[in-house]
Amino acid sequence: MQTLQNVKEQVTKLDKKYKEATCLLEAKQTNMADVADETQETLYQIDCSLDETQQYLRRDCLEITGVPITTDDNPKLLVKEIGTLIGVKIDDSHITAVHRLPDSKNVKTHLMVKFLQRDKREEVNKKRKHLVGKNVRQMPSIQAEVGVCRDNKVYINELLTS
Repeated sequence: MQTLQNVKEQVTKLDKKYKEATCLLEAKQTNMADVADETQETLYQIDCSLDETQQYLRRDCLEITGVPITTDDNPKLLVKEIGTLIGVKIDDSHITAVHRLPDSKNVKTHLMVKFLQRDKREEVNKKRKHLVGKNVRQMPSIQAEVGVCRDNKVYINELLTS
């Protein structure tokens, strides 16, 4: 009888320790869930901030698509020729940087142009409608390239983040 009583006491003690440990684990789990929620919210805020920063940095940029790659590819010259097509004089002092962007699944042969002055960028963006009915055949550097001269249409768009 005495041993049965001792076993019951031991079981009760173990049960009490088990319940304490379970409560501690549940509290830690709740705490970790709260930390995970806070971390996710912080990550979302950082992602939004990064997107806004990227948008701000690209405010002077335009994307030009449809211009094929030539053997002596000179993106700056191509941008100047597109400016001539739409009636905007663009020279080296207006362009900070111009380079080709990697091909994506949907868009091939696109250029990124960063203008020094936002006024020039806005002028080009507003006059992009003058590209209607025009194609790359009307660009001298493309005409000179044998085998590249196609009827690609040229499009100008704002360069935005994804």
